[in-house]
Amino acid sequence: MKNIFFVIIFFLFGCTDNPRGEWFVIKETNLYDEVNGVKIATVKKGSFCSKGGVAYGKVDRYAKVKCDKLSGWIIEDENLQEIK
Repeated sequence: MKNIFFVIIFFLFGCTDNPRGEWFVIKETNLYDEVNGVKIATVKKGSFCSKGGVAYGKVDRYAKVKCDKLSGWIIEDENLQEIK
């Protein structure tokens, strides 16, 4: 019973999809409204973003991001460089 409690706590607090950290956009990339969704904007080179969890669509791997006032999903997360 104790183990189940710790597993539940881990999934509730240990795994988050909320974008965090600071990332710098090194190449323009498309922003989608959801996984396998439609393009809603283009994130410009030089923008700053926070990057969250990943999800897998039908073909591509998506990363959740929040850039300036935009938020959504990107496919090309190699276009982001972490700021340390």
